Amino acid sequence: MAEGKERAAEILRGPEGERIWLTLVDYSVKYARRFGWRSDKTLPKGFSPEEIAKDVLIKVLEGKRVWDEAKEPILLNALKGMVQSDLSHLFDDYEGTHIEPTDRDLPDGPQLTADSFPGQGLNPEEETLQSERNRLEATALDLIRAEVEGNLELESVFLALYDSDKPKEIARLTGICAERVYSLCRELERIAAKITPSRVAREAKERRKHE
Repeated sequence: MAEGKERAAEILRGPEGERIWLTLVDYSVKYARRFGWRSDKTLPKGFSPEEIAKDVLIKVLEGKRVWDEAKEPILLNALKGMVQSDLSHLFDDYEGTHIEPTDRDLPDGPQLTADSFPGQGLNPEEETLQSERNRLEATALDLIRAEVEGNLELESVFLALYDSDKPKEIARLTGICAERVYSLCRELERIAAKITPSRVAREAKERRKHE
């Protein structure tokens, strides 16, 4: 949509442009930590969080990614969603091609599988239960993230929790003073408490319909 492209360009080239860029880079860095990324490493395929953020901005300005202002009036929130999507796909693709298969041949023997090691691994029923638990946990975290989106302090602390649960370390990661981190953590706990298991289950079920 040309209108969205022009509006995005107008905002990004205006007085808010630099703040949006810096905030988006910060969000990309912190969101990457959700997948275990560390600042002394590169992302899969050699990318950096900054490059992911830059690529999103370029594609929006070129019209290759569309900002629908009617659906999301705040450009920064729309950009964050695009960064989140790109990072998630990047790590999903990496896991799909780099996780070592369970079945393998040894130089001096027959093929070994998970069944060759009694007591290791999960049976099909356990795998199904574990997969469902993982799905519900991911859904719950996404619902919390949606609740705090737009509140830069809460977002920063929420994403930092993927890296550490120690307030002093979170303060170091986010640049927010430790006293304020304690307060924000309590606020996150209140938000999490309002997201009921039934709501999480409904959301997870709805997402499965679109997979």
